[in-house]
Amino acid sequence: MEDVFTTPSPRLSSYATRSERVRLAHGIDLMLRDATACYVPRRPPLADPRVVGACAPALRRIRDALLDAHVDVRRQTLRRVEAFTCDGARSPLYGRDAAAAAARAEELRTAFTVGLPPLAGAVRRHP
Repeated sequence: MEDVFTTPSPRLSSYATRSERVRLAHGIDLMLRDATACYVPRRPPLADPRVVGACAPALRRIRDALLDAHVDVRRQTLRRVEAFTCDGARSPLYGRDAAAAAARAEELRTAFTVGLPPLAGAVRRHP
């Protein structure tokens, strides 16, 4: 007999939770706010504001998709966005090449659009 309390739900294992999505969207917001701040911050920015500015349109669309309750986001897609926005050692977002970072951000943005490569099917819209 299958124990319903210990068997993980397929939905829980393959889709990101609301709190995970909100946390990542909040991080994207803070990054965009730091890059466009008109005041001198007390600390140097982690990412070059010009690079973040080049990625801003795609990052805003990603943030909006993360906050959209009608869009289910797979954990795989969330991990890829998290790596792009949080991994300072490997992400082009923390480098100096704005074009490479913008291209990568746009590629990740397409993961939130049903039917478009490179991650077709990463997102499912509710009717």
